[in-house]
Amino acid sequence: MVFGMTMKIKVKFYRSGILNTSALFLQILSLLFLTTKISHAAVVGFYELNQGPSDKACSELILNRSQHSSKDIDETDKLKLAQCFVPQLLSEGIRPESPFNQIGTPSIALYSKEEFNENCVYSDPSYFLTFSKAKMEAVITRSLRVDGKTQDYKECVKINPKVPSIYFETHSMKAALPTISEEGSVQYQERELLQLVYRFHFQKTEGGGPTTMKFFETHSNAGMIAMVTLDAETFKPLAFQTVHSCGCYLTMSLINNSAWSQVSPVVKVDGVDIPTEFKFELKKDTDSFPKFMLRLAANTHQVKQISLDSKSQLPEKDLEKFELLLQPMSALDELPLFFKDQKKGDVRKVDRTMTDGQATTASFFYLEDHGKNLKGLVRGASNPRETWASGVFDSIAKITRAKEAKIRHSQLGWDRRFTFDQSYNGAQFFSISLEEKYREQSQLRNYSSVVRHYEERCVRSKACPGFPNLIGTKTKP
Repeated sequence: MVFGMTMKIKVKFYRSGILNTSALFLQILSLLFLTTKISHAAVVGFYELNQGPSDKACSELILNRSQHSSKDIDETDKLKLAQCFVPQLLSEGIRPESPFNQIGTPSIALYSKEEFNENCVYSDPSYFLTFSKAKMEAVITRSLRVDGKTQDYKECVKINPKVPSIYFETHSMKAALPTISEEGSVQYQERELLQLVYRFHFQKTEGGGPTTMKFFETHSNAGMIAMVTLDAETFKPLAFQTVHSCGCYLTMSLINNSAWSQVSPVVKVDGVDIPTEFKFELKKDTDSFPKFMLRLAANTHQVKQISLDSKSQLPEKDLEKFELLLQPMSALDELPLFFKDQKKGDVRKVDRTMTDGQATTASFFYLEDHGKNLKGLVRGASNPRETWASGVFDSIAKITRAKEAKIRHSQLGWDRRFTFDQSYNGAQFFSISLEEKYREQSQLRNYSSVVRHYEERCVRSKACPGFPNLIGTKTKP
């Protein structure tokens, strides 16, 4: 189940409290070559939802809505819409022997102290002298009573790739999207929206080579968020967004709206061409419903390509199909607990008889700060490489006001909860810029501001940084 076997590389840098030349050389080698990949036959994983309404039913849901747009949106409609618009996923670089690039379902393994140090991602070796996952994370301990004996266990969040899941939630909001006036100018018009938010996570991601910024994308429990924004009255899609769940690589496209495509047909997001407009067409009495498809790069889970209604373009060779399980986003706050019964030798699910009536589930996210401003961050997803790099950038740029916004460089590159709850200090979701004057505009929960900011900083310049802007590059339209 959650107790998979993984190969670890452990490098000790200190001996007798003294850092010697050989140890430093070993650390440099580990820094440069830790992302070197063993050559295995890699396949492309195709993840698709096979549950829910048929394509024909999805088309009818939207076409019929146009005739009854005054009807309130009930939970049944929201679920059907979420099932209809689930994106298809292509994940490159999957190897049967490797945990990398595989989408899965989070769960929580309970380990004894000795087992925890051997099996949990929190105990991965530090890539840098001053940062380690153990220092960045908070380890949560709970007691279990098994066969009359009480023992303390440490919680470890793990991703099980044998059961790929995609999570969803819906948000109703009033926000402004660009439209083209009769004179041909772009105007922003406020309307009622329904946003479908999807989220999925990987067991591990490899990262790129040491000479690229993608080198910093090596970590565990990394994830991605995809959003389909609908007109609340007609259910017609208006926009499509993707972003890493750390806030990097934001992409945005309008649907059946040329407000941006008349400026530029594509925006280069970290060198990847992202269309500024998609054509979404529905036809009566057909068994087809257009699906968004995301192709994800092998090393970084970065979006490599976004297409619409392109199932016919699937590679014929080296393709392995997986069925996605659609779950409510709230399930991430109620992950089951598992532990290995040393006496019986099997993996068991925790029940209330073992916890003295206390909760038998735990959250994928930190629910408290733990003295480190961790509330809202994904447990086990800290990234020492980005911590070190962003700390250097932070010092160079002298962004002293970051503390006022309760942002710490140790949180940059760390996957987080997307929420409208402003009490989640660590979960502030900055997607384009960390410059003080653009910071609030980059908060993903401020949808109207993010859309405008994306047009000004990305569409008009035809390029957008993959990472939230730390140093304050002036990108002028």
